Amino acid sequence: AAFRRPGDKHNLNLLQLLLSALGELARRPFLLFHAAELKKFTGKCPDKSALALLFLLQGTFMHSRWLKNCEGCCGEGFWPGTRRRGLSIPVPPIVRDKGRDNAGPGQKAGCWQAGKVLALMDEKPILHAFMKRRLLKPVRLRPGDLIGLISPSGPVVDLARVERGVRYLERRGYRVRMGRHALKVHGFLAGTDEERLADLHEMFEDREVKAIICLRGGYGLTRLLPRLNYELVASHPKIVVGFSDITALQLALWRHCRMVTFHGPMVQADFSGVTDEVTEESLWRLLTIPDPPTPYVLPEAHWGPVRGGHVTGRLIGGNLSLLTSLVGTPYQPSFRKALLFVEEVAEEPYRIDRMFTQLIHAGVPKKIAGLLTGQFSHCIARVAGRPSFTLDEVLGGQEKEWGVPWVSNLPFGHVRRKITLPIGVRARLDFDQRELRFLEAAVI
Repeated sequence: AAFRRPGDKHNLNLLQLLLSALGELARRPFLLFHAAELKKFTGKCPDKSALALLFLLQGTFMHSRWLKNCEGCCGEGFWPGTRRRGLSIPVPPIVRDKGRDNAGPGQKAGCWQAGKVLALMDEKPILHAFMKRRLLKPVRLRPGDLIGLISPSGPVVDLARVERGVRYLERRGYRVRMGRHALKVHGFLAGTDEERLADLHEMFEDREVKAIICLRGGYGLTRLLPRLNYELVASHPKIVVGFSDITALQLALWRHCRMVTFHGPMVQADFSGVTDEVTEESLWRLLTIPDPPTPYVLPEAHWGPVRGGHVTGRLIGGNLSLLTSLVGTPYQPSFRKALLFVEEVAEEPYRIDRMFTQLIHAGVPKKIAGLLTGQFSHCIARVAGRPSFTLDEVLGGQEKEWGVPWVSNLPFGHVRRKITLPIGVRARLDFDQRELRFLEAAVI
């Protein structure tokens, strides 16, 4: 209608609205509009039905405040709560059909609240019932891009190593910006919770920052997860690189934003000296080229118990301690058909066994497609004379207990030579070729 009668002021407003929405869609992987933005659009376009198209373009999230106080569906095929606001946004037929099938006691046919949607509300973004959540991939790094450095967990213990790491990134052709509180020390934390959270949010808010690389791990990220602004992150997907304690952030972003992040090297540990060639090639190939990289051929890995064939799934995982600590929380990722990967450092063999056993009790082996274990650095018995299994004995016993395709001794973890693993990307373990192949690019 806007194109047929372009002289009409109302249609010009509608056209402006739709073109701006399409422009945003081209710039971002998906659209996210807060209530204030929607009010701006309604003021610009009197035809409230245009918002229905806007939501369809958006296609992923709506803010829970729009629906939080709704007591039930109007039963007339509109989004809950929208009629009282004068919007009357129609529910697509697929949603009405789904609601009719899943409506519970006292709910009317076509009620969008049927099913599990309202269980996700609590000031968190909620998913459109009729849209599959889209995978968020960050934009690739280009020469001259700005990289933000933060320390969201433990404090930096060697400033000289951080300075050498910064110079390394600059030599590779990138600009670097240090977080305002990245070098602070607050006990075993790199600043207070508020300061570390502010650094994280500021890096995502800054449109000039294209990638966020953590200075180091340590402890403290799990303290930030309940207050992290997932809407902000989802509306500004960026490269996030780290490992160890950073696992908590990466898995939470996957759970709530479905955003690809990178289990890879950090500034203090990996960029402060002579950087390993395999580490470099693996990281920068994934971050800079929007194509699947060449497969990792893993001749030194132990492949078992499958004899031949392959398994496929999304790469999910990180540090074993952090992964285990998230089980049963709102930040636990879905393990369904995942290629789970884990690594650990400085834990005794009995602790390793306990964590694997906890994952068994949580039903993880029944859900995943396969398991990849990296390096378990310094995981030895600490007390001399105390009876203990060795790490190899623990892993061998757990391999039998899990009964899934299992590949061990992979080059990732708290070691100098490490491959970068993109969390959320589909990959294939080929037991014939003995290689790990990525089936899609990690960046766009």
